[in-house]
Amino acid sequence: MSGKSVDGLIEYVGLRETINLAKNAVPATRRVNNKPLSGDITLSAADVRAISADAVGEITDNSTMASANTPGWWRVAVSNSDTVTDFPTYPDGSKLYSYGYMLVEKIGEVWFQHYYAHMGANAKRQDWGTEPNTSRPWIIDYNTANKPSAGDVGALPITGGRLNGSLGIGTDNALGGNSIVLGDNDTGIKWHSDGVLGLYANNALVGYIDNSWLHMSVDVLTNGILRAGNGKTLTLSSGNNSAMNAGFSLWGNGTDRPTVIELSDD
Repeated sequence: MSGKSVDGLIEYVGLRETINLAKNAVPATRRVNNKPLSGDITLSAADVRAISADAVGEITDNSTMASANTPGWWRVAVSNSDTVTDFPTYPDGSKLYSYGYMLVEKIGEVWFQHYYAHMGANAKRQDWGTEPNTSRPWIIDYNTANKPSAGDVGALPITGGRLNGSLGIGTDNALGGNSIVLGDNDTGIKWHSDGVLGLYANNALVGYIDNSWLHMSVDVLTNGILRAGNGKTLTLSSGNNSAMNAGFSLWGNGTDRPTVIELSDD
């Protein structure tokens, strides 16, 4: 072997491949998340700042949802939700289904909890601090099983209710007050006072109704019969076949003819 170079010696003893592999090898002093690479290692989700696919804890009876303070998925298996003081609760006092999973997240000084019940309902809450607390209320999503009531969304129920303010049907309301307009923003009815409803057309008061009379400040036209009386009646009608129009009027001149009832024609 005398006279051979180092390179030749490597080739002679068959170490070329070993040396090439060693050049690309990771030093034994290298670490991954403080774990030495001197042998096989097992990394957890926490080692690479990921959320584990496995449950990191469980909520059961006589505990709190706030006790789930480690990020990740928590199993919720509560047989009596009344024993969990901060369990998600509907506005009517009933509780969400108490078996499911909860995702806990923490970003800096902010924490999040998202509860997903096995029946599909879900609730969430968020607050500032180092860990969840029992005092933070839950926000429960509306869904097909948890439909909002008319009151929840500021609407009137189909069974009726109280409307505060004016109403416009097919248009905005320009009459204001307690009024209803239809099609035209200043044509409709409006409350004036106790027992008095005003009738408006193009913002003009054309009449009103009280508990005694129908008061009209414009001409009244009917294509039918006008009747007065509550037993025997006085009828005013037209057969629509006369040669001229006729009028029935009351007038007076204040002197020799103070009161005159007159039937006239064209």
